[in-house]
Amino acid sequence: MSIVTALNNEIQAFESLTPITGTGIAGFESINSTRPAPGTRLTPLADRFMLLIGDLGALALAQLVAGSIAFGINVQVLNTEFAALETGELMSRIIRIGFLAMLPILWWAAKGHYSKRTPFWAEAKEIVKAIALVALIDGFLQYIAKDYFSRLWMLQAWIWALLFVPMARIGMRHVLKRYGSWIAPVLIIGSRENAAEAAQVLEDEPYLGYEVAGTLDLAELTADRNASDPSSLLYRAGGQLSTALRLACEKHGARFIVLAPSPEEMASLDTVLRALHRARIAFSIVPPVKGIGALALEVGNFFSHDLVMLTLADNLNRPMARLMKRSFDLVVASTALLALLPFFLAVSLLIRLDGGPAFFGHRRVGEKGREFYCRKFRTMHVDSDAILKSVLENDPLRAAEWTRDQKLRNDPRVTAVGEFLRKTS
Repeated sequence: MSIVTALNNEIQAFESLTPITGTGIAGFESINSTRPAPGTRLTPLADRFMLLIGDLGALALAQLVAGSIAFGINVQVLNTEFAALETGELMSRIIRIGFLAMLPILWWAAKGHYSKRTPFWAEAKEIVKAIALVALIDGFLQYIAKDYFSRLWMLQAWIWALLFVPMARIGMRHVLKRYGSWIAPVLIIGSRENAAEAAQVLEDEPYLGYEVAGTLDLAELTADRNASDPSSLLYRAGGQLSTALRLACEKHGARFIVLAPSPEEMASLDTVLRALHRARIAFSIVPPVKGIGALALEVGNFFSHDLVMLTLADNLNRPMARLMKRSFDLVVASTALLALLPFFLAVSLLIRLDGGPAFFGHRRVGEKGREFYCRKFRTMHVDSDAILKSVLENDPLRAAEWTRDQKLRNDPRVTAVGEFLRKTS
């Protein structure tokens, strides 16, 4: 088997493998006897079910919030009746939403959202696509049925779903991890630098649920001299690399391996891949490809050939990709603005307590060199220029700091609210 074939060996359900148990070789612990395997509170099937329930709950919450807002606007603002709550209209809508809600769920299940461990932003793209498609179907069904159900409710519901579904996924994974589930202990094998980098990446992506159980140097593991070294894994495994890999997993309590080879080690990786297959250990490969955005790479397969090709996709030259990104930016920004509006209003009132305006504006250079007027919350006192002048005239140390850095630590011009905004922005 070639190295590139292993690129398709993504983890789908690492727990579906045969559990790695003790081999009876002295000096190495069994997972089952010395370290309780993470994720024993719920079965893998239960984990997936809980993730699915989280998505359904998010879709239901989106409908509830949208309906409440639509009701408030119609009754409290427009002072009109809210016909959507009539029994016939409401029941018809509930039945339709029950059907429509299953479409994105089935889409996400087919894409492996409940079985694979996919980075958040990769899932977010699929979430946007599915919800946008279902929203179009919902609008089309309402049009052909000549339904007079609240358009405001319908439109809001899918916009809120774009916010609530990702939030539900993050929250549900956090809950599962807290109770011992959704944790995948992994062993990273590779050159020291690449292994350390891969470990850092996995630790920086808590959404995936990977727990780095340990790292091994690939060259040290496979070196021929280790077969005669009593302290080495290969010696204790009787010279069998597949057994040595199982022992390494047992020692570190890992059930999944990430290979992070250097460019020089890629050529000799076939032996390790064959050993992993014999040991029936799930694995992934982090190829030594740097300087290229990971999201810009597309994986191509060749039927009946043992080959995978990585192609650089130039999404900026694809009109549909630009349209999707622009739509995503507008929808997410609008939804976030609506959700954070109460917070923004509160901040504005706090800023205005000193008698000045809530916003500060200045000109910035935008796309294609065009200037635009940028507004942001005011974080400095209204007389900030006078304060700075006084500080520079009366404090030589701060004057020197300003001359050197063009900024001041503990800047006296910044308000209390401004300090909070700067720390949290």
